[in-house]
Amino acid sequence: MTRRENPVPTIKFIVSKILKCDKKEVLLRKELIKDLGADSMQVLQIIIVIEREFRVEFDDERLGDSLNGGGITVRKLIDEVKRRVHASDAFKRTVSHAARAPIIDENRAIID
Repeated sequence: MTRRENPVPTIKFIVSKILKCDKKEVLLRKELIKDLGADSMQVLQIIIVIEREFRVEFDDERLGDSLNGGGITVRKLIDEVKRRVHASDAFKRTVSHAARAPIIDENRAIID
């Protein structure tokens, strides 16, 4: 299983390194700010590193609502990565399929 398929260990590692805490403390239900003591800059750093690591882009509005309320949990980060990876992979399959589709020219002839 790849990191993109199972992001849990990588995300826990990133969080523990940035917050300088033991990976055992980084439980799925823990909130970054309230439970793990992160400040807003550390949360942004975590998000940026995760986006780069998994080559995804988080929905700023969704995370912003959580960030303002301080409710970003490790589980939310993992779920967002899984959602974004799935969407990215589905898009790549669609583009790949479209690239293989025959093209019809102006004379209605199919060009391979």
